[in-house]
Amino acid sequence: MNLVSIINRKSVLLKINFSLSQIKYLISCLFITIYSFNCAGQETRKTILNELNFSGNSSVVNDDSTDNRYGYGLGVFHHSKLSEMIDLVSGIEFNHMSQYKESFYDGGTALYSDVTFDFNVISLRCFPRAKFGKKTQFILEAGPQMDIGIFNYYKAKSGWFFHGTQPGMENELKQDIEYGFNLYGCVGAGVVFASEKSSLIFKTEYKFGIDKEYTDQTIRHRYIFFTIGLIKNKF
Repeated sequence: MNLVSIINRKSVLLKINFSLSQIKYLISCLFITIYSFNCAGQETRKTILNELNFSGNSSVVNDDSTDNRYGYGLGVFHHSKLSEMIDLVSGIEFNHMSQYKESFYDGGTALYSDVTFDFNVISLRCFPRAKFGKKTQFILEAGPQMDIGIFNYYKAKSGWFFHGTQPGMENELKQDIEYGFNLYGCVGAGVVFASEKSSLIFKTEYKFGIDKEYTDQTIRHRYIFFTIGLIKNKF
């Protein structure tokens, strides 16, 4: 293979990578634009950000090789009033989620054990929330969620390499993984203790994401979230 062929091949690969980056950027812009139109097209309350949430989460994956681990999150939301009983809630969250694997194969080159997967993502959300009651409200909500990976990795305490001169690991391994995007379906229920100026919200959500593969290891993205938040009705 001559030098010209090598340069041409590298140019093609660079163009493909650049195109994928453009596609991811356009998808993000499209999702945020949909949020904006949803908010602008409805009768909104006086505040831009109505809700601040803090959450704890746990993976809920039950199989022989997986143990559940815990995480946390922070989110801000805007409310658009659709009717007396239903609000459209849209916003953004930062979420940290985790899972533990007893072992997994990395691309057929190594076997790792005592592995923890950590996922740090920005979550874009838009969902209807139904409210029942006056001062104490029972709420139901359901809708989609799109996650954008920020920094994601796995940590392995021990391992065995099938090729090369290094038979095993001397130190803990930390390896970045490509998360990209993921889509979730979310359902939740809770209670809002309402007042004229502000309200407290307590809710539980189940989030069901698309299964993804990382270096030949399939991760099932199933999580339960426990959330406490403040809803500011007036400033």
